[in-house]
Amino acid sequence: MQGGTTPRKRKAPPPPRSPLQVQGLPPSPQPRSPAPPAKPPGRQPPSPSPRPTETQRSAQAAEDEEVFEEIRRLRLERGRLLQRIKAFELQQQSALSALEELKQRLKETEAERDKLLEELKGGHGVGASDSEDMDEMFDFPEKLLSKRSRASPAQDEATSRGDADSANPSPLPGDHGAVAELRKQIEELASQNSELVLKVQMLEMFEKDDTDMQSSSSDFVPIVQYETLRKEFEVLQERLSAARASDEASSVAEDGGDEKSQGGGADAASVEALKKKLRGLKEQLASSQSELKELKEQMRLGVLSVECGEGDTAAAGAGATEEEEEEEEEGPDDEAQQLRARVTELEEELAKRLTQAGGQSSRDRATIKQLTEKVEELRAAPSQRESAEEEGGERDGEGGKAAECLRRKVAELEAALAEGGTSGKDGGAARDGAQVRRLQERLGELEDELRKSVPRSELEEVQVTLGLQCEQLARERVDVARRLNNALLDLERLRPPPRGEDDEEEEEEEEEEEHSESSVPSGISERSRRSVAAVREELEVARQEAAQALDCLCAERECRAQDALQLKDAVPLSKHREALSAVSEQLAQTLQELQEEKSLRGQAEEQAAGLEASLQAMQEAVPKEEHEKVKVSRKHNQWDDDTGVAAQPK
Repeated sequence: MQGGTTPRKRKAPPPPRSPLQVQGLPPSPQPRSPAPPAKPPGRQPPSPSPRPTETQRSAQAAEDEEVFEEIRRLRLERGRLLQRIKAFELQQQSALSALEELKQRLKETEAERDKLLEELKGGHGVGASDSEDMDEMFDFPEKLLSKRSRASPAQDEATSRGDADSANPSPLPGDHGAVAELRKQIEELASQNSELVLKVQMLEMFEKDDTDMQSSSSDFVPIVQYETLRKEFEVLQERLSAARASDEASSVAEDGGDEKSQGGGADAASVEALKKKLRGLKEQLASSQSELKELKEQMRLGVLSVECGEGDTAAAGAGATEEEEEEEEEGPDDEAQQLRARVTELEEELAKRLTQAGGQSSRDRATIKQLTEKVEELRAAPSQRESAEEEGGERDGEGGKAAECLRRKVAELEAALAEGGTSGKDGGAARDGAQVRRLQERLGELEDELRKSVPRSELEEVQVTLGLQCEQLARERVDVARRLNNALLDLERLRPPPRGEDDEEEEEEEEEEEHSESSVPSGISERSRRSVAAVREELEVARQEAAQALDCLCAERECRAQDALQLKDAVPLSKHREALSAVSEQLAQTLQELQEEKSLRGQAEEQAAGLEASLQAMQEAVPKEEHEKVKVSRKHNQWDDDTGVAAQPK
């Protein structure tokens, strides 16, 4: 190839401007050479100064044009050489692939030959003929040359020599020579290419032009990358199939039972129904407590109205009121204890929720923070109430307010916990629906029993207060009867003995006389009459008050008897608390299971989304077979183009 490039450079025509300048330069000194003798001697020194400047300029212009022309030619030659290098590289790759194919065919033919030799040995027992056949078959791979190797004259000579010497065993095959020649040509082209690259770099540094030196093409995808992508795609397909199988298994497990097939849509409605029932129970409890307080106040007022100014009755009344106040204080204390127990239960539930929902969002964290603040307020409320009771004054009002505040806060805590439970249940599975419904039914039964029942401590308190009130009313009744007897005795003493009509007339006359005589006995009789009238009025008032007190006592006794009959079937408070704790534990377990299933389902959904994304990304990938076909067809086209260019006459 080097001998082909040099004659082109020598035969190339000169630049268009160089011959004109070459023709103009030599004749210029000829006409001007005889001019100096004709001119005077004084004008000779300034004439040679412009001549060298013009010649220098013309020479520089000619050199620049030649340099530019040489640069253009080198660029064109470099482009042609690069194209040829690419063609030879492709030819080398195709030759390597053809060699691999030939080796494969050689292996196949050798295997077939071995089989045939075995058959021949089995059929014919001639050793000499087998050895000759072996030698001839060893010469057979030399004939398996490709069309490309046959196109060159050296390969034609090798094939002709192989055909002529086919009878004699030839140890050197013809294809090795072709490969060696191709390698030599590639090495020569590579050396020429390196020289041209150096020249072009120097010229580009001179011109400050940036040219593209990369000879690799990015028209095809690397096989390694294609294989890695295909393996990743297969792995993702396997994961997707496993996830779909797990989803189908979970759906089959959910649809297995009759109770589990109803779905998880009823959970929210059941939770709302439970909230309503709980609110109704709280309202009934508050109304019953308010009615009990009103009854206690009425009884206390009725007892105090019967009392009079005597010391015994006052002492008895004071003792009764103190006992009632102590009982009323014990009642709110019991309520406060119950509320504290409820607060501890709620704190335990909050702790469980906090452990279960460790990775919740900021909204859940805010609700948990509010709940903890409410629990701290609930803790501080009983201590404030106890300090207020120690200070004294308005105990009942403050205790009632504290109890109402505690109830409200407990209601808020339960509502917040119910909301948290519903938010945790939103992503739960339907297979726990039957267990949740059973727990709800059990809770409804416990609520019905709670409606029908009253705590035993409250029943005992009511019985004690009724006994004390009955004893106090009996003492007051005895006191009132004694006072009535005393008043009747005083009235009998003050009343005069009975007499006849004559006696009465005489008495009137005597009284008139006495009145006329002195006014002292008249004043005594008026005083006695006034005292009798006042005593009668007091007796009537006492009788009325006693009748009212007796009526109230009878009505209260009847009410208490009815309440006692209703309270016979009441459930103890300890059993009720145990049942509630068991139900709360079961609910916590179900909530934890639902949370776990929610997390598993979220993971499965994330995996499915990732697999779908990867599938969408890989849908536009080209199959390997089509890629190989396009690659082979492109190589053949390039080889045909190169062979056509080489076949053209230079």
